[in-house]
Amino acid sequence: MSGGRRPPDTREEMHGRRAIALAALAVCATAGTAAQDAHAAPPGRSAAEVAVFKQMNAARAGHGLPRLRHNAILARPARAHSSALVAKGQLDHDGPNGEPFWKRLVAAGFPRNRWMGENLALMPSCDYEPADIVQMWLESPGHRANLLSRRFKLVGVGVATDAGCTTTVFTTDFGG
Repeated sequence: MSGGRRPPDTREEMHGRRAIALAALAVCATAGTAAQDAHAAPPGRSAAEVAVFKQMNAARAGHGLPRLRHNAILARPARAHSSALVAKGQLDHDGPNGEPFWKRLVAAGFPRNRWMGENLALMPSCDYEPADIVQMWLESPGHRANLLSRRFKLVGVGVATDAGCTTTVFTTDFGG
């Protein structure tokens, strides 16, 4: 798989009084078979995930782009990665053994020869607005590139919060 441009892995930005850590990454691949798409929300899709998904599509619509479609194959590793990152309390695209994000997506069943990208965000609480998360992604060049890419047609969203409500992590895994 050939690598695309790689924005900085982590970055602290201020939004109002809250600090948020952001990370964006994208890789490209050659064209191939179409990804499997799940049009209906899978059981267990959280209200937070649905709200972020809707805000992402509202942002794309505002830029004249087609809506992203929810993809269950991408949602599974997004949820798992958010949960793992909440436990660590930090952001990282790489998995526990140092494997790149795209290997998680391929292991979950997403075709290896497709475009893939990932946006991450960490909030230091469970008090957030989905529109604020998407706005912060739009204000960061790497995140914006992923969110508004015409190559990406599918997305899986994972949101996890720790038991003490001190950390919420958002993972969006994109596919084309």
